[in-house]
Amino acid sequence: MDRSSASPQPHEQGVRGFSPSGWLVIGSAALAIATAVLAGMLLSGDKNMQLEALKVVMQFLLVTVIGGIMLALLQRQRDADARRLEASREKERYRNGVAEGLQALFDEVGDAYRALKVVKRKLRSQLLLDGRNSDGSAAPPYRIRSAVFEASMDELLRAQVAAEDVRHRLSVRTDLLDLKGIEKARMALRYGARYFHDVYQDFERCAVVRDGEYYVVTDACRNLSDFLTSRSLPSDLPEESRARLQACILKLRTSNDLAERHATLLEIEELRRLDLPFKRRYRAVATEAFGLAGAELGSALRSIRNMEGGSGPAS
Repeated sequence: MDRSSASPQPHEQGVRGFSPSGWLVIGSAALAIATAVLAGMLLSGDKNMQLEALKVVMQFLLVTVIGGIMLALLQRQRDADARRLEASREKERYRNGVAEGLQALFDEVGDAYRALKVVKRKLRSQLLLDGRNSDGSAAPPYRIRSAVFEASMDELLRAQVAAEDVRHRLSVRTDLLDLKGIEKARMALRYGARYFHDVYQDFERCAVVRDGEYYVVTDACRNLSDFLTSRSLPSDLPEESRARLQACILKLRTSNDLAERHATLLEIEELRRLDLPFKRRYRAVATEAFGLAGAELGSALRSIRNMEGGSGPAS
């Protein structure tokens, strides 16, 4: 054992090697002696001695009272300082907990989106094209090897479920975001996660046709086709809806105003409800929706970091 760590500290020993209990004994003895001397002076017949004794008693009482008051005030101030320090530390612990929670959700949203991008790139690299559209995009039908396609669909489902999980957990994390912030982040995540759910359903509902070692993606696979190859909006959209949707997507991509981006996503959802009978979602919007959810979490995280006087990965 380290002797320096085991040896008593100065405040434990008292002054010049005496412990606090030793000083208490000495003080008590001195007080007893002083009391005896004062008693002798008071009981003596000498008036001068009695007067001096009374002066000493009065001085002692005055010093004791004033000293007691000063000590009480000092202790009160120390207690108040200790409470303020503990309250400050508690606030700091709370802010750190909120920041860690926001950072975890921010990372999970990013991880889910990156996983979905990997699935898209993997599938696109395996496409066997039979033709192209006028804009240069792949035209269905096209084929993908079955092993690659099935594995990619499993990965897509896991990433989509992870995004849904973040969305559900956000609904109860009022310690991380206010209710408006939660609602906005959940709305953005819902669009993104439901889009990839729609893509998976093309596979789940057998819209994709199995042909030997390949899966064939046809016109019936609207969501999967959009996910893999679409560079533009469907030609069957009404011209007015098409123009509004294109303007909304551009605004989502270019605006730095979170409120404006959320309002734009609401407008896109309104247009989707008018898109009968399909009510389609689009990869271009889903991409921006994930970014919007991350931006909402990142904004809250930066606010917390600024309160701490520091910065984090999401700043």
